[in-house]
Amino acid sequence: MQIKILEARLEQLEKKQKSGTVKLAPLSHKNDLEKRLNIVERKQELVQDDIKAKAEKTPSIEVGSKGLSVTSPDKKYNLRLRAYAQTQYRNYLDNGGTSSTNQFLLRTARPLIEAKITDYFAARL
Repeated sequence: MQIKILEARLEQLEKKQKSGTVKLAPLSHKNDLEKRLNIVERKQELVQDDIKAKAEKTPSIEVGSKGLSVTSPDKKYNLRLRAYAQTQYRNYLDNGGTSSTNQFLLRTARPLIEAKITDYFAARL
């Protein structure tokens, strides 16, 4: 990506040099450009290595049909949060002067918490 940017900048400078607005020092060797290219490629490799190292240290967080799950990078620790709920909605089309109103009821709610600590300890609440 940076190579393309550098090539575009080089082309712009060459156009300016041909028009006479900017004078560039001639490249003494082809090696200068190759050295610069190697430096840019090495920097990109270092950035990629840093990204991989950070990915190995960060926990994974997943949200889906099984709830919220947080797992350590080494998979020794795991925390899962889930919930079940039973609801009821009552809608009265014609009240007929009665005091009954539309209702939304939460009958039961059950949060579930599961934790795993290494291979020896596990808990479920």
